[in-house]
Amino acid sequence: MGVDDLLVLQYLIRHEEIDSTKVAELIQRDVEQARELLGRLANELMLIEAVGRGTGRYYTLSSYSAAQLKGEMSYERNVALDIEKVKILVLSILDKKALTNKEIRQLTGWSRQKVFDLMTELSNEGKVEIIGLVRGAYYQIIDGYSFM
Repeated sequence: MGVDDLLVLQYLIRHEEIDSTKVAELIQRDVEQARELLGRLANELMLIEAVGRGTGRYYTLSSYSAAQLKGEMSYERNVALDIEKVKILVLSILDKKALTNKEIRQLTGWSRQKVFDLMTELSNEGKVEIIGLVRGAYYQIIDGYSFM
């Protein structure tokens, strides 16, 4: 392993997640080289795991790496939630406040499109309404719909 690998692992020990832009800044190289480094750490060395897709993708330590580097009890990975659990999570939060696509992505680790599809489904079920267009859009519970 090289210095760049160690820098990324050290960052992940302290911050839990990292994306290619942050890696590029950390190792002082371009984003393409950062992606190559992340790919090698994930696919060849299996020290980290990718979460999400596209521009929302970030990386966390693998369970093995976390156990070795941080100790057995410190591993807390956001396991991919099944669709029903995510619906319950999102609806329970929406019952209290409106959310944007970005906020839901941060909660779930899902891509922009997957969150959009989920929210469209909830909208079609009459549970959620979409306010606004494109990036300025947010979601809220439809008046009269009771989550609990």
